[in-house]
Amino acid sequence: MADHAKWANEILPLLGGKDNVASAAHCATRLRLVLKDNSKADKEALDKLDYVKGVFINGGQFQIILGQGVVNKVYAELIKLCGITEMSTQDVKDAGAEKLNPVQKLAKLLWQKGYRYRLNYKKLPGSPDIAITKNCIAIFVDGEFWHGKDFDIKKEKIKSNKAYWCEKIQENISRDNRNDNLLRQMGWIPLHFWSKDVNNNIDEVISTIEDIIELQDDNRLENEDSFLY
Repeated sequence: MADHAKWANEILPLLGGKDNVASAAHCATRLRLVLKDNSKADKEALDKLDYVKGVFINGGQFQIILGQGVVNKVYAELIKLCGITEMSTQDVKDAGAEKLNPVQKLAKLLWQKGYRYRLNYKKLPGSPDIAITKNCIAIFVDGEFWHGKDFDIKKEKIKSNKAYWCEKIQENISRDNRNDNLLRQMGWIPLHFWSKDVNNNIDEVISTIEDIIELQDDNRLENEDSFLY
């Protein structure tokens, strides 16, 4: 008979220890975990355990496939070791979603809405974070500092290595403009969103993208300028 407590004791150190487990749930076959730091988990060692059928990360969740009739028993032992309460898969899903970076959040929501895309599409100038190829829309999620949000104002607040940072950020702004022009020449529409807007107002970001697609469908979009929100 399988010793599920022993398995849990073997799995936990390979997850980075109990202090690295933020939340845990299980479905019919998998442990679904949210780890504080995925890099502390040893995926290769976990995958080599005889009773583990697969290990992967999806949607911010660290998932371990154990199989039906087994996963619930290992889960019960694991949460006792971690000192955490039982959670639903939706709870863990929500916790995992909070760990996604802005590009991942936007990409996930677009996919759920039925839009298909390429990530970090290197065939296009600037390698857009998300390229909706059907509609020729190139989406960039820009960090406020590196891409110069309100740069004319904020550059005055830079205290250390001011000349270096101002030159670096201005180069990024100029490169973004060059890439946008190249995209337009290729028939693509460049869309830029600030990362904080994606994090805090993702519904508005999605609405903007869908408005552009609707205008395309109505043949009313004039591809002259990039859009920056």
